[in-house]
Amino acid sequence: MRYGPLISNRRVLLFGVASALLLLTLVTIQVALAGPSGSPSATTVGTLPPTNTPIPVPTQPPPAPPAIPTPTLTPAPTSTPIPPADATETPTPLPTAPEPDPAPPVTEAYTWFELTAFEVPVFEPEPEATAEPAPEATAIPSVALKVPARSMNIGGQPASGQITVKPVKASEVADVSSSTIPDKPTLQFTGRSVEIDVFGLTATSGDASDITGDVRFNPPLEIGFDITDEEWEANDGIAGSYEVRYFSVQENRWVALAGEVDPFPPRRVTAKTTHLTSFALFVASAPVPEAPDGGDYSLGIGGAGLIGLFGATLIIVGFYVRRKAAARI
Repeated sequence: MRYGPLISNRRVLLFGVASALLLLTLVTIQVALAGPSGSPSATTVGTLPPTNTPIPVPTQPPPAPPAIPTPTLTPAPTSTPIPPADATETPTPLPTAPEPDPAPPVTEAYTWFELTAFEVPVFEPEPEATAEPAPEATAIPSVALKVPARSMNIGGQPASGQITVKPVKASEVADVSSSTIPDKPTLQFTGRSVEIDVFGLTATSGDASDITGDVRFNPPLEIGFDITDEEWEANDGIAGSYEVRYFSVQENRWVALAGEVDPFPPRRVTAKTTHLTSFALFVASAPVPEAPDGGDYSLGIGGAGLIGLFGATLIIVGFYVRRKAAARI
């Protein structure tokens, strides 16, 4: 009777180990048959045809009888007019949204000794838009110009004159494509562009003339483009996506200007330039978030094996503790 409980506990222990190994085997087989998640379902394997089935041999068709020539009938002339040889088919144009009319140019005098700052609306206001817009919204986007005092010069000589800011229609803007924006071909034109000209004279010249191509600014002048609420929301409020660029005729491309974006209404992107030409506002599209692929959350054979081994260990430890408790009694 001394070894009775011990033998009984050993039998229980062996039964637990065998149960755990059986459980481990069943889980491993089940996971192996199920496969990882996301994998295509197993296809049903069809019954292979017997190997001794004779392969049909196509028979050669009988020779066709010689073709009998049929007389060719000449169609009767029709009254359909024949277009001239140099005529080309004109495709039907697709309907497009009406292009907003640009606002008239604005001219402001620069006197060298004072700061010159003014704003120019880019588009004409709507005829029915008589109500005053809310302070946090931009009804009609504008372009702001700020020329520091003692800034405009030609060859180091002080210059003064009339600065004219002219909004440009989107259809008349210089080419916007991957060839003219090689550094960021995905940039999109916002439809707002202006040309800035200066008609003036220097301290030594006697006659006023167009000095746009010769004038320089030191310190640089600031040019700012408004950002509408619709653009800000469509771009998910990414301030770094907006750029002010000028068109270089010599290089035939749009060159980016260093600037900053004010994210608070009324929002505006401001850049600095030392010369005058055509300027435009560009924006990069907001990145589209990638859809999650679901991942592979299956345990796999290794994971199922670890779970089974962990369960078997718990069973063995439980029986071992029970055996120790029984021995103490």
